[in-house]
Amino acid sequence: MDVYALFISPTGNTATAARSLARGLADVVGDGDFYSIDITPFEARKGVYDFGEGDVVVIGVPTYAGRVPNKLLPYLQESVQSCGAKALAVVTYGNRAYDDALKELCLTLDEGGFDMVGAVACVGEHAFTDKLAGGRPNEDDIGALYEIGKAVGKTLKKDSNKVLDMSILPGREPESMEYYVPKKTDGERAVFLKDMPLTDETKCNGCGECRAICPMGCFRNSVTNPEGTCIKCQACVKVCPNGAKYFDSADLKEHIAALERDFANNSLEIQCFLIE
Repeated sequence: MDVYALFISPTGNTATAARSLARGLADVVGDGDFYSIDITPFEARKGVYDFGEGDVVVIGVPTYAGRVPNKLLPYLQESVQSCGAKALAVVTYGNRAYDDALKELCLTLDEGGFDMVGAVACVGEHAFTDKLAGGRPNEDDIGALYEIGKAVGKTLKKDSNKVLDMSILPGREPESMEYYVPKKTDGERAVFLKDMPLTDETKCNGCGECRAICPMGCFRNSVTNPEGTCIKCQACVKVCPNGAKYFDSADLKEHIAALERDFANNSLEIQCFLIE
């Protein structure tokens, strides 16, 4: 079997999780190698990926507001397709909850023609703050994900026709799925949908790393004056070598404070739902 890891990963956590699973799979059903496909950058989502029989694809996304990122979901629905390929879904989330994200991703892939063989939810350092699951996925997580990939591979070697029982997945039905509402420390709704990343121009050297990574193409025309829709993924903040990018709205800061207060002490482990 040819093994692939295809992922959207603005801060790197989902890439780590997807590749770890793919590495385990490839060591059992492949030749030890796998193809890594990063569709995070705006320019990377131009073509169609069409997988076929004999392919096993680990497909990973981060969780935003308890769901698959809504601005990126249409690409998965329209351009990541299968005719007989198998898929192992993985979502990462920042120490609060993954809510409906895993089920939504699995249903999307199932509708795209994939035979689902597993679903994994992995904690990762929150994009907004390292006080939530800082440093995760860590070495223990990476090892556990590798073993999960191997377990799926061993089951497939015994019976390649097995598919995941989707009814065991946690989450609401599509018509009932809702987005998590961000709150401030006083419980009021935090409003930062229209926030855009700011640039400290004394630090920016125009290297273009932000332009290269931005999933929404916000820096296509200028690395200091973003345009369009920002999904607050923090990719530009994390990738900037000089620390020039930042967000500064009061509501976002209040929301981060509320997250740190309510979820910093959570100790969450990887959850998986696999073919048997």
